[in-house]
Amino acid sequence: MKKYLAELIGTFFFVLTVLMAANNGSSTMMPLAAGAMLVGSSLALYAISGAHFNPAISLAALMRGMIDRTDFLYYVVAQLAGGVLAATLGSFLLSCAGGLELRPLQHQWICTLISEVLGTLALVFIWLQVHQAAEQNVMTKAVAPGLALLAVAYSLGHLSDWAFNPALALGMALMGALQGLDTWVYLGGALLGGAAAASLFQVFNGPAEI
Repeated sequence: MKKYLAELIGTFFFVLTVLMAANNGSSTMMPLAAGAMLVGSSLALYAISGAHFNPAISLAALMRGMIDRTDFLYYVVAQLAGGVLAATLGSFLLSCAGGLELRPLQHQWICTLISEVLGTLALVFIWLQVHQAAEQNVMTKAVAPGLALLAVAYSLGHLSDWAFNPALALGMALMGALQGLDTWVYLGGALLGGAAAASLFQVFNGPAEI
């Protein structure tokens, strides 16, 4: 139960950080805030849950045999719950500051889809690589995904207003930043990226031992 609670808490603070930073008048700093929170949460909670905080990472971990189906189900439920709680609290806090500034996205859906797939692929592949190596310390396992998120957010954000995380996409949808097809593009793109990362990981490390 502790590991599921850790996933909920880590995802909650990550999603809340992104949603609030997007509305503080300095959106260019949002990737830095998101990366810093991901590193901090990973350092704090890695020993408990492995610090996924992202259903796409949990999907890749399942495909690699790093978690079982039961853990996968509860991890995803906890992560999505964290995203919902973050969106709910974020909406309330932003209403105290004068309301939401989030607007529906205006990008072409194919560009958004490709960006979300590539960004999630990079993030999840790096997570898998550093987490499978026993010699890597916790600092490396926390910092590497945080830096990867920072890099893909800055490089691809102008094409998709990045999520790379179904729990974050759900939070964005609940706050009105995503509508209709956009929501499914973000969710599908992240899951496709996570599955692709597991396949790429297999090229370098061989099939999973399940």
